[in-house]
Amino acid sequence: MESPSGARGIAIAMYCVLLLSYILMAADRYLFPVLAADVRKAFGFSLANTGLLATIFTLGLGVGGLPTGYLLTRFSSIWVVSGLGASVLAGLVGGGIVFLFLSRVLISHEELMDPADYEMVGVLGRVSDSIREKGTGEIIYSQAGTRRACGARCEDGKAVTKGTEVVVTRYEKGIAYVRLWAEMSGDQDQV
Repeated sequence: MESPSGARGIAIAMYCVLLLSYILMAADRYLFPVLAADVRKAFGFSLANTGLLATIFTLGLGVGGLPTGYLLTRFSSIWVVSGLGASVLAGLVGGGIVFLFLSRVLISHEELMDPADYEMVGVLGRVSDSIREKGTGEIIYSQAGTRRACGARCEDGKAVTKGTEVVVTRYEKGIAYVRLWAEMSGDQDQV
């Protein structure tokens, strides 16, 4: 038979465990309003969307508690914990299989990324939107196996018509400064 002081010690320990678990479980609900401004800023949500996100999060916690409560009242806790462990393990194995499959399909091991492959200076392109005199147009070029577009200006400020081949001589702040390919190659008949 236990002494009253021993039972009291167990009761206090149980209370502390329950208090700690409640604090941990409630922390996510109190943390969301603090983080909402940063989440809103990072993802560009409006105030209404941020409020909807908080509501869905809270409802998810409440709805998730219903089947958990049902399972805990109907079955032994050992079966519930075993089921939780099995579902977590199945999720990790399934996620691992998907990861391995996608990493084999999407990652090319033969190609190494070289910064020189993405250097804009020296790229040959074609004007897709006429470059106005002292203005901006657009060029289309091929780099690293893909077709790309970029804003462009003529190096000497002249107008360049659509379809003209050009070479990028410098690249600053997202704008390619170009010269006519005919000028650079010495083929003046095309100019």
